[in-house]
Amino acid sequence: MHHLGFSGAPTASPPGRSLYSTISTTKLPPEGHSPASVTVCRTLGFLEKGAPMTADVSGKYTEFFATPMTRTHVAALAKLVVLRDAVRKVVDDSKPILVCIQETKLAVISDWDVCSLLGRDFQDYVYLAAQGTRGGVLVAWRQGFLTSDQHLVHRHSVSVRFSLDDEPAWWFTGVYGPHQDADKAGFLDELREVREHCQGP
Repeated sequence: MHHLGFSGAPTASPPGRSLYSTISTTKLPPEGHSPASVTVCRTLGFLEKGAPMTADVSGKYTEFFATPMTRTHVAALAKLVVLRDAVRKVVDDSKPILVCIQETKLAVISDWDVCSLLGRDFQDYVYLAAQGTRGGVLVAWRQGFLTSDQHLVHRHSVSVRFSLDDEPAWWFTGVYGPHQDADKAGFLDELREVREHCQGP
């Protein structure tokens, strides 16, 4: 598998102070019983389907996030969960051998992310990390159908060279272009560079 991601330097907690020392698992976050929070707790395995929210479940929710998120952040996370389930249903129904997802908004994509989003058959993938909450491209392919021997990751694109049985190899490029006009000239230069390096169909 091919991975591309960025991570910041680790930060240390003050000496003798646990990361969770200031969290009271009995004091619920203000959004602890919202529909979005319930969705997040079920997704994280804190709450069984159909079970009501309890102080114990809300405590686990609070401890997991260290500092309770705002209602807006929780709603956004719940929306991502719903979107993930929708993508998985499309993949399960259509059974594609190649998937490209643009604007992933993910700085790091793990094997678990791909498996939960697309299924266990998609164990080979290449991605372009998002910058903050903008951009990001994921290209993944189903095992047993396509093979890849080369890939290129640029600032706004991911290119993968595929082979299918005995057919000639071909390139696939997933693109997520910039929104700012000032960046578009450089983006076009990048596409020309991609074409230059990706020889063949």
